[in-house]
Amino acid sequence: MATIALHVDGQATPYHVHKTLPWWRRPIGEPLPTYGRAKSYGLWIAPSRTLSTWWMNQAVDAVFLNADGTVARIVTGVRPWSTVRCQEARSVLKLRAGMARRLGLEPGTALDLAA
Repeated sequence: MATIALHVDGQATPYHVHKTLPWWRRPIGEPLPTYGRAKSYGLWIAPSRTLSTWWMNQAVDAVFLNADGTVARIVTGVRPWSTVRCQEARSVLKLRAGMARRLGLEPGTALDLAA
């Protein structure tokens, strides 16, 4: 998995996310990864219009992104064993619960997830 610095509206943040494996190699309900000491704050799932929290043991925030990287929809506190969807999204950012609010994300916010 590639580690990606998270930029919000052109501003660097101290957070990073991991980009998932291709869909055919992804487990359902893929947890937020941890490597070494650094914990990932999110998982960028692309392409995807759906987020599943099956087999997870914690709530997450789902940030659905348009093709240009702008936020299309945010669903906070998605509970385990749930599925959420955004038809116009091209990818979804799975964040630790509360991170969407902490980052000030709202529909229309531009995210830069260039690896």
